[in-house]
Amino acid sequence: MGEVNRDLIYAHHAARDHAIELVSLARGLDSRQSFDDGTAANELAHLVRREHQASGRYVGALAEAGRLRSQAQQREHEVAALSVQVAEANAQLSEVYAQLGDARTQFATLEGSLRLLRDTRRYRLACLIARPLDRLREHRHVARG
Repeated sequence: MGEVNRDLIYAHHAARDHAIELVSLARGLDSRQSFDDGTAANELAHLVRREHQASGRYVGALAEAGRLRSQAQQREHEVAALSVQVAEANAQLSEVYAQLGDARTQFATLEGSLRLLRDTRRYRLACLIARPLDRLREHRHVARG
């Protein structure tokens, strides 16, 4: 369908024919007639006012764009600084996790050692011997409090 449409366009829309028609229309216009009319002067004044307004909006838009560009650069610097802080915090967090892992390992080792100690006959015998002293200490603490 692409070739058929192209052929159709070339058959009815020749650039040369359009140019000839535009030139003949331009020659047929009387330039004095359009400017003698008061509406043309009004239209020209209207267009000048509109151009002035558009120019003012353009200057305002340029100022706003500059302000926004400055804010964007400031935010980019803030993001960069925060990224550095996040990286440092992540490094510290990794160190804390490593220390936590070491502490857990150490706790498990100490807990195992305590379990082994409590399972010995010597510890159990020492607890039996110290039990009356512990009760006496508790009784004295309750009497003072």
